[in-house]
Amino acid sequence: MAAHGSGAPNAFVFVVPSYRDDLFQGFFDRPSTTGLFFVQVLVRDNNVDQALKALKKKMQREGILYFVNVDAANILTATGTTPEICSRGSDGMGLDHAATPSRPRFCKNSAISLAASLMAALALAGCETAMGIRPPGRGIAEISDTDPKAAATNIDSLTEVIKRNPSSAEAYNTRGAAYARVGRFSEAIVDFTEAAKLDPNSAAAYTNRALAERQMGHNDTARADFDRAIAANPNHAPAYVGRANLLRAQGNLDQALADLDTAIRINPESAQAFHSRGLIYQKRNDYTRAVTDFDNAIDRDPFVFAPYQARGESLVAIGKYDKAIEDFNAALNVNNKSAQAWAWLGLAYEKTGNKQKSQECYQRATQLDSSQPIPPRVGAHG
Repeated sequence: MAAHGSGAPNAFVFVVPSYRDDLFQGFFDRPSTTGLFFVQVLVRDNNVDQALKALKKKMQREGILYFVNVDAANILTATGTTPEICSRGSDGMGLDHAATPSRPRFCKNSAISLAASLMAALALAGCETAMGIRPPGRGIAEISDTDPKAAATNIDSLTEVIKRNPSSAEAYNTRGAAYARVGRFSEAIVDFTEAAKLDPNSAAAYTNRALAERQMGHNDTARADFDRAIAANPNHAPAYVGRANLLRAQGNLDQALADLDTAIRINPESAQAFHSRGLIYQKRNDYTRAVTDFDNAIDRDPFVFAPYQARGESLVAIGKYDKAIEDFNAALNVNNKSAQAWAWLGLAYEKTGNKQKSQECYQRATQLDSSQPIPPRVGAHG
């Protein structure tokens, strides 16, 4: 038995130059030091057309009108590949002077090389911020299942970037994110600490270090670093999200909710903030508000497991079993080895009276994790 779907999501990273850099403030956590902006989108089945549509929708939702139009030539990476790059003279920003505003071409030079190296780490780190660790629905910092050789190669390339740019806080922050992504949290903390020394006002470095500290169980130092990040930049939304997740785990729901309200006010496009706030509403049995927040999270980042799983649980709680089945199938399309999702799919089928499918799902769940409660419990993910 398998979840219904059209294939695994593929990541496309677009290079987007802008006529008006100020229009990108708030859309990107911070501008690229190379003069280029990077946007990652996820689509099914390596579909370039869908990737372009997703990119343009993302920009239009932000109200960004004066940006250079993009097409397939703007793809920096797609499923690990790099497109052909022109060899004409550039302006030192990676842009070809001969390129038209509607079809820019990108030229191979040191700026592009550095940008590609940093972008590779960003893709590996799954960052929420330009240089941050993206916290998933369960756990604190997501550990990659990337091929170890590929991860090692990526870290080696970032080490070379640091050798060439020893005073770059961004480079240390990026390598730290790459370390954290593969579970090397002690090394990540060393890099984030160096980034903070080089740039004492780097909210991203403090936030990243806090996430790594949480993963190691150092909640007190993590809380202090989230506070430092917010003091350095009161408009750094990821720090509020990270602190809220810590507060929620500690049972301080009121303060966590206040932090998430602030994060959403600062960055209304933060899928993580909506998801985290939805978990608080869910914990309070306010399932209608929870579903609304999970809707918003999915609208902003539709290829992530956790919001589908959480929304499905809330839908079961309010008796909308058919919609819940759709959500658990969507979650399984992202991760078909989740015992939790299989168990909840089984419960939803049980509620609709489909005993056969229910038992099949329960069996699959216990095969994957013998400790998975059957039937499952609402909010078991924390």
